[in-house]
Amino acid sequence: MLTLAYNHPAIPAQERRLQQFIVDNAPILAFNAIATSYGDITYIQLQNVFNHQLAQWWILPHDNP
Repeated sequence: MLTLAYNHPAIPAQERRLQQFIVDNAPILAFNAIATSYGDITYIQLQNVFNHQLAQWWILPHDNP
């Protein structure tokens, strides 16, 4: 069955924040992964970026474990 788009419930604020975090940070992580593969940055630098983003992620409120 098809549902019209305007019938979809609004996305909760918490989920919007999580989605926005991904939109903001995924390109940075991808860019750094590519830079690492080209040797422009070290694996340790990539690890630091990833660890920093992961720490920021866990600060965000999550309802689901």
